[in-house]
Amino acid sequence: LYDDKLFVALSTAHLVALDARTGEAVWDVLMPDGRGSSSGPLVARGKLIQGMGGCQAYVEQKCFISAYDAATGRQLWRFATIAKEGDPVGGDTWGGLTNLFRAGGETWITGSYDPDLNLTYWGTAQAKPWMPISRGMRTGDHALFTSSTVALDADTGTLKWHYQFTPHDRYDYDAVQVPILADITMRGAPVKAMLWANRNGNFYVLDRATGKFLLGKPFVRVNWMSGFDASGRPIQTPQPAGLPTYPAIQGGTNWYSPSFSTRTQLMYVSAWEEQGQ
Repeated sequence: LYDDKLFVALSTAHLVALDARTGEAVWDVLMPDGRGSSSGPLVARGKLIQGMGGCQAYVEQKCFISAYDAATGRQLWRFATIAKEGDPVGGDTWGGLTNLFRAGGETWITGSYDPDLNLTYWGTAQAKPWMPISRGMRTGDHALFTSSTVALDADTGTLKWHYQFTPHDRYDYDAVQVPILADITMRGAPVKAMLWANRNGNFYVLDRATGKFLLGKPFVRVNWMSGFDASGRPIQTPQPAGLPTYPAIQGGTNWYSPSFSTRTQLMYVSAWEEQGQ
């Protein structure tokens, strides 16, 4: 609810503003090149920020996060979650794949917003094609901005920072989870933190102003990695053929909404363990 309007994103890629008193449509826009939405828009400073789903097809127009004027529905900016060839950030992280065959990065769960920093944070789905060998092997970040969180300026859509939870993802560990923004104390110092329980089985604490990796620890059984390097990237340990990988394909958690208590300073998340793939 904002400015006496209710806003709804549809699976047909329409974004609709309804009069909150009468239910009548105030405006109805088709999100350009959209393939559908499964979550509601985020309101920030008179803008609606919306993610997209269904972008796994090999087409030139990929998944994106976009912002619309709450009064008129006019699109204000759009950020592509699949970096293209030549992009200064992420353009070289897809191996030899052309733009046509870079896919994934859906943002089908609503992100979060920090009004003080004026940043909005979204989690992205895994890369397609599924197997990392198809996307070319490289060290560091891979197939950006998939299996990641991105921090965007809410006014312009400019990328401020990104963090990739699972580079070279071969396990279906997407990062479409809800980021929790909390002011906490770590090692005696105040931190504007982002708390994240990821599908890959790890709980993360990131500095939400800078994206700096502060902490990563498993909250379920994990054997696809053994720890983190100095930059916060996972040290991966692929299991031999015939042995299970943990978490399983369902992940340690999924898109279910977590909670944080300012009283207990605890985060609560739905999780499970099962036989790995």
